[in-house]
Parts: sequence; C-alpha cells; structure tokens
Amino acid sequence: MEITKIYPPCWFAKMNNPILQLVICGGDLANAHVDIMGKPNLNYEIISKTNNCIVLNVDTSDVGFNTTYRLQLKRNGETVEEEYKFLPRRNKAFEALSMKDAIYLLMPDRFAITESKHCLKRNVIDENNPDCWHGGTLEGMKAHIGDIADMGFTAIWHTPVFENKQEVTNDTKYYSYHGYAITDFYEIDPHFGNIGDYCNFVDAAHKKGLKVIMDMVFNHCGKEHPFVKNPPVKDWFNDLGEGTCKLTNYSPLSAYDKYASEYDKEHFVRGWFTKDMPDINLANDIVLDYMTQMSIWWIETTDIDAFRIDTYPYAGVEYMQEWQRRMYAEYPQFPILSEAWVGEIEYTAKMQSDNLAAIPESTMTFMDFAFQRRLSETPIKNKAREIYSHFALDFVYKNPHNLLAFLDNHDVVRWLFRHPSVEGLKQAIGLLLTIPRIPQIYYGTEILMSGDGKGKSDGNMRQDYPWNRPLTAEQQDFKTYICKLLKWRKGCKAITDGEMMHFVPLDGKVYVYFRYLKDDNGNIDDSNVVMIVVNFSEENKEVDLCRFKEMLPVCELWHDVICDKEVLLNSMNSITIKANGIIILESNKND
Repeated sequence: MEITKIYPPCWFAKMNNPILQLVICGGDLANAHVDIMGKPNLNYEIISKTNNCIVLNVDTSDVGFNTTYRLQLKRNGETVEEEYKFLPRRNKAFEALSMKDAIYLLMPDRFAITESKHCLKRNVIDENNPDCWHGGTLEGMKAHIGDIADMGFTAIWHTPVFENKQEVTNDTKYYSYHGYAITDFYEIDPHFGNIGDYCNFVDAAHKKGLKVIMDMVFNHCGKEHPFVKNPPVKDWFNDLGEGTCKLTNYSPLSAYDKYASEYDKEHFVRGWFTKDMPDINLANDIVLDYMTQMSIWWIETTDIDAFRIDTYPYAGVEYMQEWQRRMYAEYPQFPILSEAWVGEIEYTAKMQSDNLAAIPESTMTFMDFAFQRRLSETPIKNKAREIYSHFALDFVYKNPHNLLAFLDNHDVVRWLFRHPSVEGLKQAIGLLLTIPRIPQIYYGTEILMSGDGKGKSDGNMRQDYPWNRPLTAEQQDFKTYICKLLKWRKGCKAITDGEMMHFVPLDGKVYVYFRYLKDDNGNIDDSNVVMIVVNFSEENKEVDLCRFKEMLPVCELWHDVICDKEVLLNSMNSITIKANGIIILESNKND
C-alpha cells in the first residue's frame, strides 16, 4: 500500500464552495481505510474507490488558513501518511479581456531557448527536428518579458506548459513539445522548468504591466497520463462504448446543427482528438470537479489573469458552461478566451449568444476565425468587399467587441508564408489594430518570421525566435512600425473604447471606416475620431471624401499616425492612397 500522488496537492481555505474533492493515487488501495487527522475535524465521504485511486469529498467549511492535516490510509495494521495543507486564498479582482488589450501569443518551447537542467532523458532536444523539443524555457520567457512589454502589448498568451511526458520511440516519433498532450495537469513540464519558475514568470510579467493567459486543455490529455491505465472512475475517458478509441468527426458544426443526428453530436464530443490524446469525459461530475479544482489551483498558486480554452466545443458546450459557472462562483467574470475553430460568422455568434443565455454575466471571449479566414485567404481582388461584409454582419453578435481577431497563430500558416509581402503585412497589422476587436499577434510577426521552420506541417509556423541574431534593416523597420501602432493604440480611446462606422467599398478596392467616441449628448466627439483607409488593390487610388462628410467636419486638421505628419481633410476634396496601403488618421485634438 502506498500513496504516490494527491490531487489537488494542496488547497485553499475559505473557498466559496467548501467541498473539496480529493483524488488519492497509489497502489493496493482497494481495502484501505481513510482517516484525516487534524483540527477542526473534517467530515468526508468516499465517492469512488479502485485499487489505484480513492476519491473523497471533504467538507472544508471550518478549515482555517495555513492549517495542516495528516491524511492516513490504514489496512491490517499498516499505515501510510501524507501531510495536506490549506493555504490562504488570494483576494484578487480580475479584469475582463477587452479592446484595451493587445495579446502576444508565444510557444514556450520555441520562444527563448536556454540551457535547461530539467530536460527529460527520454525526450531529447533536437533543434534541427521541427517536430521535436527545441529547449525553450520559462527562464527564457521571463528574460524577454521586457521586450514584449516595450512593444506595447498588454497580455501574454502562452501555449500549455503542463507536463507532457510522452514516450518517444523510433516507431511513434511522437513529440509533445506543443504542450497539448498533458500527462499531469498539476505539474510544469521539466523541459520548461518548475512551478517556481512559472510563478516567477507571472510575477515578472505583472511588474511590467502584462496579464498572463494560461492555455488550458479540457477535452483531452496525453496517452501516457497515469489515469489512462488506472482511472479513478471507469468512465474517466470516452471510448464510445467500444473499448478502443474512435476519433472525433472534427465537425464543431454538429454542436448547433439543427439537422444533426444524435450519432454525430455524440461522436463529435466523445471521439478522441488524435489516437495519442484520450478524450476526457466531462459528463462525469467527478471528472468535471477534478478539472474545475485544477483550474482554481493554478489561479491561486500562480496568480495568473485569464485562461485560454483549447478546442472548447469538443469538450461539450454544456459541460464547459457548467465548469464556467463553478469558476464564476469563486471568481466572478474570470477572463476566459475560448477557441472554436469554425470559419462561419453564424457559428461564433451562436456560441457567444448561447453562452450568454446560459450565463448572463459571462465575459467569455471567442476567437474570430471568420475574420482570419477572410483577411488571410480571400483573393486580394475581393478583399475589400469581404472585410466590409464581415463587419456589416456584426449585428448577429450579442457583443461584437468581445471577440479576438488575429492574422495567424500556432495552428495556421504564418501570414508571410501565405502572403510574402511586407507591405501587405503592414496593411494587415494596421487593420488588425484598428478594428473593433481584441487583437492577438503571433510571436515573431514583429520581425517578419515566415515559413522557415523546416517542417511541412506545424513545424513550419513554430520556429525558434532568433534572439541571438541581429535584425536586418527591414526587420527593424517593421518592428518599429508595429511598436508605434501598439503604443499609439493604447492611448487612443476611439480605438480601445469606441464605436465604428464604415462605408461600402463602391469600387471593390478601398475600404474606409471610422472609429469614434460620442459625447455626453450622444453626438460624435470630433476630438476622438480615427479614420482608416485601406487600399486592397495593386495600384494607387484616389479616394473622393464627399461620401464621408457625416464623419468629416467641413475643414479639420488630422494627424497621420503612421507617417507622423499633419493632414488637412475636407469633404470637398480627395486623398490618394498607395497600392496595398493603409492610412490611419487621428483627429487633431488641438485643432
């Protein structure tokens, strides 16, 4: 008889939900008797027992701060014992994600490679293999927090840093450097460091005014997770009742399809994401409690500011809503960013409205994959109309401002690989940072990283950041450009708090939109207006301003944000915009 792990490894006094679910893992536990020794006495109930796991619910209502108990297992005169601590909980107010934010997405294994003492012997570092661990660490991430903050970002979202101790053989050649094949939800992967290193990273980010968004995975784990062989309850994982895994149908549309069969709905949620990632069964309340407490434990232990939820609908929307309710019971309106990888506007709108109907106080942010698809994949000759149409359909959203927009991320082809034009990227970044969305930028975009990751699939967009290589003049110019816009954006309330008015691109080439604030009387505040002109054609365009007179006073001095010069606009004249260009004009507050 032995105890090998207890989940959660510690807990926190005075939580709003006093019931703590403990999962005691070990060997030869089936006939063990459980005692919890300490004061005040704790009432508990065993709710599941196997030879390898005991699950019990403990009432912690009367537990004080910094209290230690002795958890004992007894059988036939044999006793094993572990200490269990209750720590003070944090009293932290959380700020929802909003258009005030600009998020920097990085992949820890590829962002800042350092000499690590924690590397696992069986998972070798091989920087020349795009599918292998490369050696990025939390220490390296911490060292470059200042670089991220100095660019003008407000938040860092990193891909998962949990333990991914997947076996690598010549047959499988499976590496989990990406972090999504988790083998212990309560541990940092040794490749990255340890929990202390992570806490230091979060603390350093906060000192620089940056939020930290932790990537969480609820739908699946790695096949080497110990629960796969020894689950605390028999249906911890989904197997579709067949004893072996069946892959999901990869059709998120099934979640809301009014014509969907029950088979397809079940297959979508209960199917495995890959054969190496067992599908977690959140329909079991013991499992859902486990994942909820795990989420709370990371908030309390590390002081993170938000979660990003991987493959949100795959886990089952109704189960994720229940998880969110339990989270909100402890942290009202805790910031949550959710991935629902569907390129249709209607789907994202349905996800948002359904979430608000179930949880009216929800501030959950969904990713605008439809915007990414239209901006990145639409031929340039149709782009002005497509982008106009995208925002013209914002009426389908309950809150269109609470969406995350992006050009690319760790799962899609980098912008410059698809569109090898620096001017085109400048235009896309200018658009991204001025539309009514929360912007996210993928690491390395600021130095023009493209498809040079030496891989034919994911490795191609998950390159190592070249910190030791001096920037070229072109890279420095682009980084200066993106930093300038980010810092300007921070102080421009028309962008971070304002509304939008746009105009039909009559020629199908030039898209014009305004961001603005209203005064106390509900009128447009002339001192807080931004005009954006985007030319999606391969030739210079002259833009007649007469159509925009409801946003343009008869005569006013404006400031060109990109070129840093003054511009005189009159609704009776015109302006010229270069091919594939963007103009961002801010009303001159001193005019």
